[in-house]
Amino acid sequence: MLKPSQSSLKLPATHFLGLELGVDQLRAAVLDDHLDLVVSETVDFDADFPEYQTKGGLFTGQDETYTTPVDMWVKGLDLLLDRLRSKTDLSKIRAIGGSAQNASVWWTSESLSQLENLNPARTLHDQLGTLRTFSVLNTPAVGPASAQDTSSHAHVLENALGGPEEMASRVGVSAHQSLFAVQIMQCRERNGVAHRIRTGRISTAASFLCSLFIRKWAPINASQACISGMWNHAANNWDDAALGVVAGEYDDVKGLREHLGAVTTDVEAGIISPYFVERYRFDKGTTIMTFTSDSISTYLSFCPQPSDAVLSFGTTDLLMTPTSSYIPSRAYTLVSHPAQHPSEKQRRYVSIVTSRNADAPRGLVRDMYTKSWSAFDRLVAVVPPGGSIGLDNKLFSFWFLQSESPRLSHVRGLFRFETGVKVNEFRDLRANPRCLVESQLVAFRVAFARMVAVDLFAPTFSSPPVSSSSSRITRDLGFDPYDSRHLPRRVIATGFAAEFPSIMNTLCEVFNATVYVPHTQITSGGGIGLADGENAPNSPKPTGVSRAAIGGAYTAWWWTRTKTGGASDGVGTLEDEVRGVLGRKTIGKGSAVGVGLGVGIGTPNPSGVIQRPRGSSLAVHIFNEADEDSLHVDDHLRRYVGSPGGGSNFSTPSLLGPGISPSTAFTTPDANLGPSSSPSSSSSPAVLPLYNAEGEYEIDGGLVKIAEPDEDAFAQYAATVPEWVRLENMIARGIV
Repeated sequence: MLKPSQSSLKLPATHFLGLELGVDQLRAAVLDDHLDLVVSETVDFDADFPEYQTKGGLFTGQDETYTTPVDMWVKGLDLLLDRLRSKTDLSKIRAIGGSAQNASVWWTSESLSQLENLNPARTLHDQLGTLRTFSVLNTPAVGPASAQDTSSHAHVLENALGGPEEMASRVGVSAHQSLFAVQIMQCRERNGVAHRIRTGRISTAASFLCSLFIRKWAPINASQACISGMWNHAANNWDDAALGVVAGEYDDVKGLREHLGAVTTDVEAGIISPYFVERYRFDKGTTIMTFTSDSISTYLSFCPQPSDAVLSFGTTDLLMTPTSSYIPSRAYTLVSHPAQHPSEKQRRYVSIVTSRNADAPRGLVRDMYTKSWSAFDRLVAVVPPGGSIGLDNKLFSFWFLQSESPRLSHVRGLFRFETGVKVNEFRDLRANPRCLVESQLVAFRVAFARMVAVDLFAPTFSSPPVSSSSSRITRDLGFDPYDSRHLPRRVIATGFAAEFPSIMNTLCEVFNATVYVPHTQITSGGGIGLADGENAPNSPKPTGVSRAAIGGAYTAWWWTRTKTGGASDGVGTLEDEVRGVLGRKTIGKGSAVGVGLGVGIGTPNPSGVIQRPRGSSLAVHIFNEADEDSLHVDDHLRRYVGSPGGGSNFSTPSLLGPGISPSTAFTTPDANLGPSSSPSSSSSPAVLPLYNAEGEYEIDGGLVKIAEPDEDAFAQYAATVPEWVRLENMIARGIV
């Protein structure tokens, strides 16, 4: 392992550019050599290019498949660089890092010559925005998770490789819609043999963006290959069996392998094309990094320690944790760390647990029960843990608007339980937001404990082996739910849901971990860019700096530092180096006055803990909000999941529909929303830092502490884990 560099290492005053090609936006962040933000910029595809008539950067087909115009991305890069050039001196940039969404790009054989001979007097779009460059102009893309489902192509691939477990063991992932392999299968079926003849290279969106800068087709990096559905980690090569399935009748294994090209573990992709030197005045020695996925770049922007976990909230929620072990499973994905020095002897990885039922259920519950994010946050805050004061009558809900992990891939529907019995609706309607949030977070907590149980994070996290002397609960679960030693010490949260004080407090209690958010989220009052370039339902577009772009800039800065100092001079890992610089900015002075929660959620006490307000008018406010729009739950559910089928229950009544009245038997204490916020307010809440007695808060590596664990609260949630697991198992087996 590399050692942290000495503080005496000096670098010239230079800048570093990070890019993120999201679904709906192209974003940039420029940092200086002290990792301070110089400038940021955004191109919004819908707003800046209305001629394409995209919605959220996408075209939606009649069969709810999604495509996106690749030439729009090229046009976006033209506009982004023009805007950056007007704001900063691009000649100061020494290196460029980047990331992109999950998508495929199909280059023609002719495109290689075009990249090599770009004319700086013309825009990129003028020269590359046609079928001469791309054999497929509108490429498959990952749309809103609420409308996605595991496709027939994913099932074909999974079955051909022996099922979920065997597929995960072989290629490191289980089948799902957004796999690079599945996108290739979709595209080939849609376009037939003709386009294959014209195709010279198939790139990921990240390697496509990188290619524009280096005059040639950039290789796919190992971190993206790991999640492609075609990469055999043990063989360190493309998997022939997977390639055979993906190639199908339209190609052969050899041809597809040539189209994909070699996979690289190199951090550096090449030197910038003369086109950008002449047109935008970049320095001719500017280094281009190998670009990676936006979720991993977001992870890098937080520089987590071995005992940390990063929870990224978005259209898909992701729990990402560092590890040095490669133990594949269908329950999670392991990604090769994209920023490792060649001298490192131990390969590093990032484990990713995915929940596709993320923003969509949260947005649906908001619409059904509150009509505003501020009221949603207040309900989560005031309703007791488990939705009830009692210890033996906790409420549970499971929202499967689309298929989840392989074990639950066949499940669609909404499941609620009171006293262990399935019900159509909770007696206390106000419990719905909190029960949803709790279930989402407990799912991650259980998944993490199961990964620890197979020694994925050893020696950082380990749990005692389960034996005959263990408690019955521990034997049944495979882990002790009351033992927090196998859980992360810190959870770093990002995304729209991380702006909710109530959700962050619940996260803290479920994991018994200190919760941090980026300092920029505190100073901007929320709204920092979402990890995957998409927005929560009914939430504003991100107005802050893209975390994925910051991660790209960090990578560019770190790699330049390694080349300047060299490993022999003690330059450390990206995480060590960035924390070493940011760690010097330890104290930020401020006051709760003027920062506030913004929506009257509650008053922060000196420790920063949100006090739940008490009163008597919460139900009136909520029912009035529901009455404003007279929304019916069935209609909402069908918007997200279509007509219900199978054993799933969608007969939930509307909030003020037949059989439900405001006098429903409530099991939670009354609460007063207070006069400071209107029930129709659409503003989102904001979190507060934990202040000390002097009115200061600590900035640790660019992160701010917003919640500290409480053992009693953790024990409450630990007591519900066995029942949560039992109910989920019943749902998976189809017996409820």
